[in-house]
Amino acid sequence: MRVLVTIPHVYDPDGDPRYGACQPDPAPRIAALSACLAALRHGYEPVHRFINHSDHVIDIPQRAVPVQVDVVVCTAGRRHVVDRLDVPAGWYEQRPSQVDPMLVGFECHEVLAERLGNYDLYCYLEDDIAVHDPGMFEKVRWFVDTFGPGNALGAHRYEVAEVKLYVDGDIPAAWTIEAQDTTEAPTLVTEVLGRPLTFCRPLNPNAGCFFLTAEQMAHWVEQPYFLDRDTRFVGPIESAANFGIMRAFHLYKPAPEQASFFEVEHLDTKWSTWARATCQWPVTAATTRG
Repeated sequence: MRVLVTIPHVYDPDGDPRYGACQPDPAPRIAALSACLAALRHGYEPVHRFINHSDHVIDIPQRAVPVQVDVVVCTAGRRHVVDRLDVPAGWYEQRPSQVDPMLVGFECHEVLAERLGNYDLYCYLEDDIAVHDPGMFEKVRWFVDTFGPGNALGAHRYEVAEVKLYVDGDIPAAWTIEAQDTTEAPTLVTEVLGRPLTFCRPLNPNAGCFFLTAEQMAHWVEQPYFLDRDTRFVGPIESAANFGIMRAFHLYKPAPEQASFFEVEHLDTKWSTWARATCQWPVTAATTRG
């Protein structure tokens, strides 16, 4: 399986302070992008390495499903920290541009379109997202094979602070009504490992990422709104990650009680911090520990 991953990356201390890319200290951005790239590299190496304690050697079996992951990091001008990353330069390709830093996500869309026909999967990850599930890409293909190319599989995004917290819960339906009708085919149900698995049309499609098969990417590119740089969904960063996908496909996420089936980590704790300060938490052992 050949996979293309595009990553919009910005560090702009003079930008909108609501975003992690626009904080005064560059260290968290350096650490997040380094971790994002490392997760892709180590999670999808072509071999597995085992310590053979009997013979004191390292056994190196091939992966059962070989996966080649190519990574392109899209940047805007000098507003980046690519030159300060703690990873080998050979792990990624940099795609420079001179666009507004808030629109660099749409440069990723251009890269995906330019390389159509060369990959099996086409992916977009914000620069503070880590994929830890080594079966992530296989699940995308399985979902589309099971439910058809008109349906796209979206991830749940979580943070780890005092507890593991999924951060993209419901938002008002009016925010996305121009792009999706969640009452149309609201659920899909199948069986995995002998248990039912349910997918739902989410009121909040955001997760800072998307995953498409080659067939789906080709369909999206053919739409008249592809690369129109429409930023109506929350803002330009959120729109680049989600708005076009909502318009082109029925987007689903695993039901909340099965969220871990398809999830990514947000390498930040801003939403956890906000939730701790502003949301009413249930009183349980899990939330009161420590």
